[in-house]
Amino acid sequence: MPKSPFRHARSLGNVVARVDLRANLRNTLRHAHAADFAAALVVFFIAVPLSVGVAVATGTPVELGLVAGIVGGFLTGLLPGSSLRVTGPAAGLTLLVHETVREYGLKGLAVLVLATVLIQTATGLLRMGRWFRSVAVAVAKGVLLGIGLLLFVGQLYGLLDADAHGTAGLGAGLGADWAPGMTVDMGAGVDVNVVAGANTPAGGLEKLGGLVTMFILALTSPVAIATYTVVAGAAAAVALWPRWTAGARLVPAPLAAVALAAAGSYVLGLPVDRVRVGGLLDMVRPPGDDDFERLGELGTLGAVLAFALVASADSLFRGGVASRGQRPAVDRSLWPLHAAWLLVFATLLPWVLDFVPLAALAGVLAHAGWKSLPRNEPGPLWPDHRGDVAVLMATAAAVAVTNLFEGVVIGLLTAVVKTAWEGTQRRVRP
Repeated sequence: MPKSPFRHARSLGNVVARVDLRANLRNTLRHAHAADFAAALVVFFIAVPLSVGVAVATGTPVELGLVAGIVGGFLTGLLPGSSLRVTGPAAGLTLLVHETVREYGLKGLAVLVLATVLIQTATGLLRMGRWFRSVAVAVAKGVLLGIGLLLFVGQLYGLLDADAHGTAGLGAGLGADWAPGMTVDMGAGVDVNVVAGANTPAGGLEKLGGLVTMFILALTSPVAIATYTVVAGAAAAVALWPRWTAGARLVPAPLAAVALAAAGSYVLGLPVDRVRVGGLLDMVRPPGDDDFERLGELGTLGAVLAFALVASADSLFRGGVASRGQRPAVDRSLWPLHAAWLLVFATLLPWVLDFVPLAALAGVLAHAGWKSLPRNEPGPLWPDHRGDVAVLMATAAAVAVTNLFEGVVIGLLTAVVKTAWEGTQRRVRP
């Protein structure tokens, strides 16, 4: 008699039933030492610029980036599991979230994420993660290449912020649809300021084509000159800070870059747009019935599927990388501490972010996108695996030109065609 595919649900339920969040929290406080708090503080220093920067890149309010870091840190830190939980935001989801916010709004994003969680839970209970092992490595590398390229190019729009402090700069030249500093009515008496880069072109071709016009207009903008100064300082700090061993041990490179850019722009009085933070709870708006009804639309179902596929593939890819590395000997119960630091900061010191230039955050994310590009992959593969290189480049081009979901589909089809072609070229010797 075949075994039920839901037999794993019962075992998972038993594990969840044994989870005692209060006991884990008491264990955290009982075994915490000064070094543990200091280590969590370092993670917090990395989480702040990344949480705020990813919120800027996705076109969502900065407050929601902080809320996501706090909630995610507490929930994942209090649950038992593997050493793969604290990994930071996924670059692929950054692009998906940006497109989803443009199409469905913030409340629609919440519904899509909830549906994605349900799908991932179901696939986990059914042990369907092994299916991702059949995906060609070239497709995965191509997706990463396309994502990194779009993330890097997309942040160039954020680097050239304008219209800061009422100055008519680059935003005025590109039109009101792009200019940062706009205020959008989110309903219920809540107004959200649109940050630089939130209204950048959505498609890859639009982003690449708009760069020429953007740079030409930037040459005549006094605001752009100040922004270039901030960008150059932030990029240099991110790249060169790790070389200073003593400084890198105390302060992470992203935090150092943001802090130096903030201090320099404030002292010099540069007219650059800065982060604006309001009340955290004011930005948390639960979705309504109309938002849930959109789950029946074909486009919404495709977006949910894209979220589930990219998030699952990203988790498995990170798991494969981490399993080949050295696992840190840390107490997992201490990991919620960085979320606690983030909560304290967001509650008591949100005004500190008012000094941070948006261009500095965009520079940090652009550097992250550049570092994530698998630039050295095609060279070694070309002599003996030209078919894999073709699949990799086709997938990357499809992701950059169309969107992430269509790019993955095109990459998979290209891999199937490549495999079929190689099968027809094989000869069996008698």
